[in-house]
Amino acid sequence: MMDTTQANKSNQEVGYVVSSKGYLTYLDGLPTIKINDLVTTEEGLTGLVHSLNPTEVEVLLLSSSTVPPGTQFKKTGKRLELEVGDYLIGRAINPLGLSIDGKGMLSRSKSEKRELEPPSNSIEAREFISTQLVTGIPAVDTMIPLGLGQRELVIGDANSGIQSFLINIIVNQKTSNLICIYAAIGKPISQITNLIHTLQINKAMDSAIVIASSSTDGSPLIYLTPLTAMTIAEYFKDRGKDVLVVLDDCGIHAKAYREIALLGGRSPGRESYPGDIFYTQAKLLERAGKFNKNFGGGSITALPVIELNLNDFTGFIPTNLMSITDGHLLFKSNLYNKN
Repeated sequence: MMDTTQANKSNQEVGYVVSSKGYLTYLDGLPTIKINDLVTTEEGLTGLVHSLNPTEVEVLLLSSSTVPPGTQFKKTGKRLELEVGDYLIGRAINPLGLSIDGKGMLSRSKSEKRELEPPSNSIEAREFISTQLVTGIPAVDTMIPLGLGQRELVIGDANSGIQSFLINIIVNQKTSNLICIYAAIGKPISQITNLIHTLQINKAMDSAIVIASSSTDGSPLIYLTPLTAMTIAEYFKDRGKDVLVVLDDCGIHAKAYREIALLGGRSPGRESYPGDIFYTQAKLLERAGKFNKNFGGGSITALPVIELNLNDFTGFIPTNLMSITDGHLLFKSNLYNKN
């Protein structure tokens, strides 16, 4: 008589690679698969179901490997999840939850798994924003104060002091109970290394977490970076904590999503972005807010960042982010150079 494990394996759904376009793979089969389900090969290569076409399943490969036609993928029965816990504080990880700070493997003794894209909290879960987030920057705290749970866009030229401003805010929270999460989205490896080093020498990592994808990573990892940051923030929010999330840079995130969409043959819109780019980033930032006790009682303050030429900030993504957020902090390189 076959045992239950063997029976489950024999009934496991599979799909076979029909074609590939870089990190996008198309499978035939998997009749009950859903978007954001995980599939895997015998060799352990993992893919994320990104789209369901009439005759094929579109899968995002979560590594730089390629697969030839005919390769078998199995349905895992798992969703795109991340292990989260208090042990993440003080660490730097990639979007898949793997350590990148050279401190060894993460201790997962007290952890829980969370989906990267859960349903958004309704308006019933939210409270009015009434408490100030003290940034330690006098000009901000006195003239344009931020509230715990607010979404404030940080926009400016290259070399205008944006990253220094954001790092100063995190360093100034050392004596507070605020947990800071810095999502470095598609940044050069040298910049990520300098960020982690700066936070460490200022002892700011004691209450901070860095999630980073480099410019050499594939678009799938870059796309997942802010989702990982928000998922970790929601873990602490549900425990009554106040969390600050920096998303640097949402313009790079949008470009990664555009690349995935164009590679998948989706119809381009304005500036070649797919039609749902506004929905994608609005859904992401909607996860921030101040929440009542029935939904954890904590808050998530979001500081999305976009770097561009301020002589023309009427582009598609900047104006989208302006309409999604509650306000804007503008930085100019010529003023920064004048101190």
